[in-house]
Parts: sequence; C-alpha cells; structure tokens
Amino acid sequence: MCGITGLIHLSGLSIDPSLLLGMNLAIKHRGSDSQGVFIDRDIGLSNRRLHIIGEKNEGHQPMHFKERYHFVFNGTLYNYKTLAEKLKAKNIPVHTSSDTEIAFSWLIHFGLNNLFEWEGMYSFIFYDSQEKVVWIRRDPLGIKPLYFAYLNGYLAFSSETKSFFHFPDWSYEVENEKILLFLTTGEREIKGDPFWKKAKAVPVGYTFIISYQCSRHFHLTIEADKNKKSDLFDLPPKPLSFKEATIQGRLLFENALNTHISGNGPVGLSLSGGLDSSLILSFLKYLHPQKIPGVISYSEIENKEINVLKNHFTADYYSIPVPSWEVFQQTHEKIISLSEGPLPGPNVVYHFNIYTFAKNIGIKIMLSGQGADELFMGYPGFVKSYWAELYTGKKFKNLISEVLWTSFLRKDLYPYGLHFLKRWQKEPSSSASVPINLKRDNALFNSNLPYLLHAEDRHSLANNIEARVPFLDSQFLVFARKLPASYSIHQGKQKWILRAIGEDLLPKSTLHHYIKKGFPAKMPEPNQREKTDFLSDLKEFISQDSHFFLPTREPIQLFHQYPALAWRINSLQKWLKIYNIQAT
Repeated sequence: MCGITGLIHLSGLSIDPSLLLGMNLAIKHRGSDSQGVFIDRDIGLSNRRLHIIGEKNEGHQPMHFKERYHFVFNGTLYNYKTLAEKLKAKNIPVHTSSDTEIAFSWLIHFGLNNLFEWEGMYSFIFYDSQEKVVWIRRDPLGIKPLYFAYLNGYLAFSSETKSFFHFPDWSYEVENEKILLFLTTGEREIKGDPFWKKAKAVPVGYTFIISYQCSRHFHLTIEADKNKKSDLFDLPPKPLSFKEATIQGRLLFENALNTHISGNGPVGLSLSGGLDSSLILSFLKYLHPQKIPGVISYSEIENKEINVLKNHFTADYYSIPVPSWEVFQQTHEKIISLSEGPLPGPNVVYHFNIYTFAKNIGIKIMLSGQGADELFMGYPGFVKSYWAELYTGKKFKNLISEVLWTSFLRKDLYPYGLHFLKRWQKEPSSSASVPINLKRDNALFNSNLPYLLHAEDRHSLANNIEARVPFLDSQFLVFARKLPASYSIHQGKQKWILRAIGEDLLPKSTLHHYIKKGFPAKMPEPNQREKTDFLSDLKEFISQDSHFFLPTREPIQLFHQYPALAWRINSLQKWLKIYNIQAT
C-alpha cells in the first residue's frame, strides 16, 4: 500500500526535479516505511511505501528491471501467490514475496493482457524507457485512487490531488455544479472526480497509454478495459435457487475474507452493530478464531446489538468515546485538508477517529464493510425502486405483499409504504424510470461508493493502516450482480441473502434487526459559545448574494430543523476558507 506520482513533460523536455519532489512530499503520509524517486529526463516516478506484504527489505519502489522497465504501484494483489505460480510455470523467475514484484513481472512479460486475473485493489504507472511507453491504470472498481492534471506543460499523476497544489499553473477553481450537488444531496466524488476543475480521476477500468510520436512529443490514448464489460457489466441472471445462491455466496465470502487478511501486522475491525460489520466479525471468528486483536466501536452506540455481539464472540473489544465539540471541529478541519473537500456528514469524523484509535493500538490492516449496501441494496431508496419495478412488471400481488411486510417490519420505512399504497393505482412511482439494477450500478460506480472508498483510502493511510473491503472481492462482486433483486429485498428485509449466508453464525437479534446501523451521525452537543460560532457561519452563508435555494433563511431553524443541510453548509464554509476559494 503506497502513494504514487508520475510526471511527464508533454514536449519531451527535461522535467523540473523540484516539481516531482514536491509531488512526493505532498503525499508523505501515505507511506512511512520507504520512499523513492526516479527521473529519466522527460519522465519521473515517485513512491511512498507502507509495508504490508513481503519481507521488509522487499518491494522498494520505484522498481527497475534491466534499466528498461520502471514501476510504481499502490495497492494489494490478494492472489499474488497464484500469479507467482503462473509466472514460474512460464519459466519466469520470482525472487521475492512482494506482490509489487509479481505485478511488475507480470506487466513486463505479459503486457496489459490478462489483467483480469489480478484480484485486488491497485493503481500503477509502468514505464518502458526503450519503447518510450507509459501505462497508467486503476483497478476495475476504483478502490485505489489515481488523479491526473495538465499543468505547466506536464501531465501529472498522483494518488492525491494535493500533489498538484505547488505547480505554478494550479488554481483552486471548483466545479460549481458539484458544490450545488453536494449542498443538495451530500454527494461528492461523482465517478471519483474531485471538485477541482484542473484535476480528474483516472476512470476505472481504463488504461492510459502514453507514447512518443515521431516529433518526440508524448501522445495520450485512453483504452477501455477489454475485460470490464464481460466481467462487471450486463451479466444475465444465473438460474440459481435462493438456497444454491446462499451456499455459493457463503463459499465466495469465506474465500474473500481469507485473502483479505493476508499480510504483515495485526488485523482490526470497526463495529457498528449493523449487519455488514457483524457478518465480517462472525466469519472471521469462525474461520480464524485468533486473527482479530482489535474490534473497535463507539460507546454511544453500544446498545443491545453490540452487547449481544460482545457476548457472542470473544475478541479484544475497544470502546471509544464521542469527542468534545472542540476536538470534533479540529478533526473536521483536518479531514477537509486530507480529503481536499467538504465532508458529507459528521459520521466521516467518527470514521476517521476509528482509524486513529486503530493506529494507536498497533493495527496495520482494517477490514471494512463498504460495498455491501450497494451490492445487496441496503439503502432505503432501493426498496422504493423495487416496488416501482414490481409495479411496472404488473406483479401486483408481490407488490402488495412487499409493501405490507415492509410497513410491518420497518418503522423507518412505514411512511414510504403508506404513501405508495395511496398512490400506486393512480400513477407509477417516479423511480420506475430507472431499473433497480441500474440504480445499483450507479451507486457502485458513480455516486455512493466512490466517495466511501475515497474516505477509506485517505483515513487509513493517514494513520499508516491499509483498509480492505472484502465485500468488493472481484468474484463475490460478480456473484452479487448476477442475483435477482428479489434475493436482496424480500418481505421488508434488505440484504436478505447476506442474512441467509450468516444465519448459523450471527445472533438472532442481529439477523432480525432491519434498520440500518452506523457510527454516530450527529455532531457532539456544543456549548452556547460554540453554538453561536456555528450559527455565525450559517448566517455568513445565508447573507451571500449567490447561493442555492434554502428552506429557511434563519440560521437557528437550519440548525434545528435541517441539521444535515446545516452540517454541509458548515463543512463547505470551512473548505472554502482553508483553500481560499471564492464561491460563485
């Protein structure tokens, strides 16, 4: 796990070493174990390494082979041992136990062919100095970030956009449409792109190929992953019964967990008491009873669900308190600088604190439940989309059953059911225009998940920890996307098949708790002075001539009646001040 940068002079001139060194320095928090810089006149590569896999003296980057090939890599290949055996079968020597070396050797000998055999999370830059060709790529889900920008005649790449800030040509111009979307919905990192106008994310499932033309100027072509569509998209449902799917899903999930705990250092888990983290905990205790030294939760949410889990599974449990308002706001500003953008909600601060605590108790690998809600339709909006799909398919008997069961089991969704029953005979739901599988893919690739993965990446590496997401294991993901929606949503139960997969391991109260649980989702209680300062920021935003429609122009009403919007405004104000951005 690392931070990587690349710098290419598009006119073939020698690069300015200070620019590359500045890029590397900006991401020093991503790896404290080693660093390296390589310059070949008009191209440079650099790396900051966090040692997780292999011996300590292995995996140093940039890697070089025969003074021709050069490589920087960020991420982990979980099946690197299998890939090593395939290299050996072709009489290709493997000298170390480093997954980075395996990836490098694979590219040298096989090129970009068969990258679908890589199972893991990664971004890389590969340079052939003889052919003057550069390959830049991210994993097919975009779990590991990589950004690019055209600055001062260069094409620059980095794991974080802060590597670009010291370029003379950089400016903190923002996409105002993205600010409006953030204020309205809380969404950011749409398709992984940052707010900045001058920086973009390398698209997932694509390879940037940069090569010399006859004029000795670099030329960029972008190629779609030939395996992307067949592996991840438009997969027809496989005719598995629910029981067969449960058995297959369990085997795949066990395999995913086994691969995601490999590496050097203790493994930890953050526990919210919800289904996803509880499922990881239960399977880890079943497969590797001694593997988890740290299970971390918040004292504020240690209610019946978490206490049941504590009584059910033996582990080293840690309970951390909700911070004071002052500490909370200091962390808030720290994360804004770390993530180069405003935060969607207070739970982001609590998430970061989990990683800070994990670092202090020596955790090196943290498992996360990200992806489960997107894959298995765990968000409330999926329920309404499922009802709409049943309506348009004229499956009225199933529709009535689903609405009634949901209204009975889910107090949080009861108003949705009541509203739907009142209107379903008059007109179809507006959600009917978007098929539920497309809604899921949008959550996976465009809206929800890109920012959640961004947060996992930034929060973990800032604390010298590697975050891993076993629900997004490539084989488990393909399996999940082949399932019909009825295997995820059934009689008011979301993520139904996940509950079936863990039925014999999880406590009954966890299995039958259907309301989504997470970390604390509100700010600590401020004192009067702190509240006054917060309201002052809201008033400043309201007083501006240019802002989007507000439900009220009274700061105190925003604070009490629209807390989510008040938070986003406050976080936006902090971001604008930190980077001296003039909102328009």
